[in-house]
Amino acid sequence: SELDFEPGVRWLGLEVKRHRLDGEDAATVEFVARYRVGGGSAARLHELSRFVRVDGRWLYVDGEFPQG
Repeated sequence: SELDFEPGVRWLGLEVKRHRLDGEDAATVEFVARYRVGGGSAARLHELSRFVRVDGRWLYVDGEFPQG
């Protein structure tokens, strides 16, 4: 499936802060993505994302947004 992003979003960078295996077929990734919408100022998305491996492919499950 395709990701559905807001029109005019320009992604500026991605920093993976840490990752952790939560078993053989599960993992957590913490990242910060920087982006800009239209001509506005840059913003950041800080997320702790959970993934599972199904048939050899890693799939996004959900995420939470840590404070700070």
